[in-house]
Amino acid sequence: MFRTALKIYRPVVDRIRAKIEDRKLCIEMETGNVSDDDQVIVHFQYNNYKKFNQVVAESTAEELDE
Repeated sequence: MFRTALKIYRPVVDRIRAKIEDRKLCIEMETGNVSDDDQVIVHFQYNNYKKFNQVVAESTAEELDE
């Protein structure tokens, strides 16, 4: 089991959560409080680094495209 904490913008967190649910991935997320700059610390727990990395990268890229 791997654990990672990232500081992420709130819209990206929502995209990641949606992808995890849609794909039924075994990734757990725990979010902290949203800061003034709309960022949040998110703690992830996962078994497959490749799937975790793919979900985070796709979600971040989609936000940058907008």
